[in-house]
Amino acid sequence: MLKLKSTLAVGCLASVEMKHNVDEQQEECLRKCGSKASKNGTNGLCLNCYQQSLKNPSGDIQQKHGDKPKSSKSQNADSNGRPESSSPTCSTKRKRCEQCKVKLPLIPMECRCGKVFCKLHRYAAEHKCTFDYRKMAAKEIARNNPKVEAEKLRKI
Repeated sequence: MLKLKSTLAVGCLASVEMKHNVDEQQEECLRKCGSKASKNGTNGLCLNCYQQSLKNPSGDIQQKHGDKPKSSKSQNADSNGRPESSSPTCSTKRKRCEQCKVKLPLIPMECRCGKVFCKLHRYAAEHKCTFDYRKMAAKEIARNNPKVEAEKLRKI
């Protein structure tokens, strides 16, 4: 038995074992299309057959991967008669600062007044915020510190 003292050699052996395990996990697709299938969550199907089974869960697909699907214009059209786009388009615009119109990062800083600002205008004094911080603080204090009154003492 060999004892390896080098961590590099141990790392290389581990990567070889991982590649061997990945090869063992793959087998032929159940639909006999000739592709390799993974046992992990694809029900014994290759990637293409699995995606087709998700699209058409009602019946088996007779077409192979090399065959082009024959689709009529009515199948690819939505209820308005327009053809479906194969790739979804992103219609959301990137948010901009309400004050200076600078593009904001992915996680914008939202004020309590409901508007979104850049790091320079995020403070209430910088963008003339309409939110009433004093009233909110007074409500918070009243809620956290209820008024406690003692009963009146009776005279003897």
